Amino acid sequence: VVVEGQDVGTKYACMHQPLYHTLDGGIQPSSHFFMFVPVIDKIKEVLSPCDTLYRARAYLTFSSPETTPLQPHVDEQWPNISCVFYISDADGDTILYKEHFNENPYLNPDKPTEAGRVPPKKNTLVLFRGDRLHSAGIPAESTRRLIANINFELCNEE
Repeated sequence: VVVEGQDVGTKYACMHQPLYHTLDGGIQPSSHFFMFVPVIDKIKEVLSPCDTLYRARAYLTFSSPETTPLQPHVDEQWPNISCVFYISDADGDTILYKEHFNENPYLNPDKPTEAGRVPPKKNTLVLFRGDRLHSAGIPAESTRRLIANINFELCNEE
């Protein structure tokens, strides 16, 4: 990002909008949450009936000449399912890695082993274990990458 002719060091721009979050047993839905209810209902069809929605967030990432993926991370360290719903077509793949949070406490998160990539295709839903390392790509050709990240707490660890 350039501010008044000076590079401030930001490599990409990303906006985050919380849609739903459980906090101390309370439910905090945003006014935009209703738009994602059909997607959440589809996810619930493949999960156990006792798995519960924990969090839903929307992310908007703008294009950048810096296309290095974001830092590999896990959404949560406890048993959960992470879901990525692509709201629009874009470049900037979601990258899944072979490693999980608890497999190696000495893991260098800068060098995980790539297991696969999912290109952002509108109306596509990807589900994976939330303790699996993953990262988001930065769009270079598309003007933006728009996704919903939805997390469910698992009632039974399987």
